Amino acid sequence: MDYMEYVKENRSKLKNYEWLKQFDEDTDGHRFTPMKFMGMKLKYGLDEPPDGIAGDRWMKQNAKTDITRKKVTLDDFRRGLSVDEYNDLINYAAWNSFDTLSLRVTEGLSEIIPRAQYEFTAFVRHFVRGPEFNKFVIHKVGWERYMRRFYDTRKEIGVKIEHLGHTWAIMCCQLFGDIALESLGYFEPDDPLIVDKKIWTVLPWAARSFALKGGDGYLMTSQNRYGITKDQSVVDFVMNKMEPVDAKRVKLFQQLDGAATLLGYCMHYDCRAGMGDYGPHIVEDGKILIIRGIYTNEPLFSWSEVAQRRNIPFSVNLAFIINPEKMGLQEYRVLDLGTSFTRPADFWPGVERVCMFLRYEPDTPEPLPLSKLRRLTWSEVPDVVNDINAATTEWYQEVAKMTHRQKVYNGYQVYSMDPSVGSCLRPFGLWDYCDEVLDFWEVPPVSSDSYYQVKGKVATEIMPQRLFTGAGWTDIPVKPSAKSKYRDDVLKRAYELGWESDLTGTKPIPSELKSLMDEDRIFRPDVKFNVPDNWMK
Repeated sequence: MDYMEYVKENRSKLKNYEWLKQFDEDTDGHRFTPMKFMGMKLKYGLDEPPDGIAGDRWMKQNAKTDITRKKVTLDDFRRGLSVDEYNDLINYAAWNSFDTLSLRVTEGLSEIIPRAQYEFTAFVRHFVRGPEFNKFVIHKVGWERYMRRFYDTRKEIGVKIEHLGHTWAIMCCQLFGDIALESLGYFEPDDPLIVDKKIWTVLPWAARSFALKGGDGYLMTSQNRYGITKDQSVVDFVMNKMEPVDAKRVKLFQQLDGAATLLGYCMHYDCRAGMGDYGPHIVEDGKILIIRGIYTNEPLFSWSEVAQRRNIPFSVNLAFIINPEKMGLQEYRVLDLGTSFTRPADFWPGVERVCMFLRYEPDTPEPLPLSKLRRLTWSEVPDVVNDINAATTEWYQEVAKMTHRQKVYNGYQVYSMDPSVGSCLRPFGLWDYCDEVLDFWEVPPVSSDSYYQVKGKVATEIMPQRLFTGAGWTDIPVKPSAKSKYRDDVLKRAYELGWESDLTGTKPIPSELKSLMDEDRIFRPDVKFNVPDNWMK
C-alpha cells in the first residue's frame, strides 16, 4: 500500500488527526534524533541528511539513479540492476541503518550478553557465507517460489519469515561484515570476489523485500513514510476479534507484552530478532492498528529448553488499536528493523482495543491458516505471564553459568539463523540439508580470527564509526580488479585449515553441487530472473 496515495484518496473519510500529516507530500516530518548522516559527505562531499522523512527525501533526490525514487517493478529485476543502481541501494541502506540505529543508541548494553563481540563475529560470517546461501536457496527453489513465499507471509501471523528485521538484515548485516573485514584490511572494495558477494547480498534482499511489501514497489518502510501492511485478510481477522480495554486490562496487556518481549530478547541474545511490528495500518477514521509478533520459543536453539519445558508458544502475537488523539500522536514509524518508534514515545495511553493469539508451530512451507492460531483469553493471561517469566528467570540462571566464549557462540548462532538467510531455510524445507550437508552453523576461519580482534579498537571504535557514519559503506566499482586478495589470502589460508568452501564450511562439497563451483570453490548457479507477471496468484 502506498500510504501517501491512500491518505490522499481517503481524506474525506479520515478524521483530521495530527499524525496523518506525516503522509502529506511536502512534509519534512519530525526529528527523532539531532544527529545527521555523514556518509554522503565523507564519500562524495555532499551535505549531511537528517533522519526521518526529510532524510529519506534527501537521499532519493541525491541518488545517481531513480531506483530509490520510483516504485521498483519486476522489469527492473529482469533487466538486471546497473552498478549505479546497486550503489544507490547501498547508500540508501547506509542512511537507513543510521536512521534506524541512531534511535537505539540510548538503549545501553546487557551486562550478561557480550553483544558487541558476537555481533562482530556474526557480521563477518554473514558476509562470508550469507551470499553463498542466498544463491543456494534461489538455486533450489527458483526466484518465483522465493518471492511468492515472502509475499504469502503477509497472510500469516507469528512467523519468523515475516519479520521485517530479518529481511533488512540479509542486506545490512551482511554489509556490516563487509565493513568489518575491509576495516581489518582483508581486502579492497574492488576485489572481484567481494563484488560478487555484494551483488548476492543486495539482489536477494531487494527481491525478498519487494515481495514482503506486497509488490507495491517499495523496498524499505522509510521509502513509504515508515509503514508496511499485512494482507487485508489479516487486518479483517484481527479487527473482528478486537475487545475494548479499560485501564486494568491495558495494564494486564502490557504485562503480557513486557514478559513476552523480554523472553523474546533473551531467547535471541538481546537482539531484535525476537520481536517485530507490522503497521501502522490505518483503520476506521484514521486510528492505528499494530500487529506484533514476539518469538518466545525457537526450537533450533539449544537454550530454548527453558521455554519448551513450560510449553511456551513459538510466538505470542498481539494486535492493538491506538486512538492517536488520546496520546497526542504526531508521528508513527515502523522501522525496517521491525521496531515501532512514536512521538510522543509512550503510545500506551492511546490503546483502546486489543486481541491476543498464540502460535505453536514454527514457519511452515505453506502459510498456516489464521484459524490455527489459538486465541488467548483474559483469564489465561496471568498464567501465561507467570510461565514466561519463569522461563526467562531460568534462562538468566543458565546463561550466568556459561563461559564468555559460549555466550559469544550462542549469539553468533542467533545471528546466523535469524537476522540472515537462515530464517528462510525452514519454510523452504531446506533446513535439514543446510544443517547436515552444508555445515550451516560452522564458523569461517576469518570469522574466528575476528573473535580475537574484536577486543581491540576495530570492534569498539573503528568499526562502529565506519558503520554508523557511513564511511565504511564502499561502492561497487564499475570495473573490478583482476586481482583478489580475498582469494589469495583469506580463502587460501582457510583451505589450508580444512575449510572446503564458503557454502559448505568444513563439509565436502556434495557431488550435485561440484559442477556449479568455480576454480575458487565459489558457488555459481545459473539462476536467471524469470518471474512471470502473475507471480502473486
